[in-house]
Amino acid sequence: MSGINQIIRDVRAYPLAHSAAAARTVGVTLAVAATALGAFVRIPLPMTPVPVTLQTLFVLLSGAVLGRRLGGLSQGIYFLLGAAGVPLLAGGQGGMGYLATSATAGYLVGFMAAAWVVGHVSAMERLAPRARMPLAMTAGTVVIYLIGSAWFKLATGAGFASIWQQGVLPFLPLDVCKLALAAAAAGRLRNRFEEACKSPA
Repeated sequence: MSGINQIIRDVRAYPLAHSAAAARTVGVTLAVAATALGAFVRIPLPMTPVPVTLQTLFVLLSGAVLGRRLGGLSQGIYFLLGAAGVPLLAGGQGGMGYLATSATAGYLVGFMAAAWVVGHVSAMERLAPRARMPLAMTAGTVVIYLIGSAWFKLATGAGFASIWQQGVLPFLPLDVCKLALAAAAAGRLRNRFEEACKSPA
């Protein structure tokens, strides 16, 4: 009798499990697509080889909405597609040759780590609920700056003052706006994603 009950439970759980898997797949795919689209909103700056893009907005959202594991996975897929030669990186670039010679490739590496950090911090229950998203977005942005700046230094040999002036300072005002926007939107989007994962097919 217990075996029959288990079969019944498995049959009932089957549509839900597949619906959740589909929702997660769609979520990761949308995060990859959004990050790629953000790369094509590209504003070159005269004082730095690092362009302004909308990528970081979607990187932060991917971690907050999908969680650390799926958020990091989405950015890892984006990085691998770019490395494989798919022209999804800033300016329609792609390929290992571009990544190996680009002073800005470290920011792409930072995207993976940032999405994981955002997902982790935003889920920390010991933090005040209202503080979680702003802190998570700030932490994710700092991670992108740190890894991107470290790569920039290795690629160019620039000093810390030059890195600050070229790799951080020009982007602070817009990045503050992006992290504030991401923090404001993430809660509602995360709730919708979690509801989709729980809904039956």
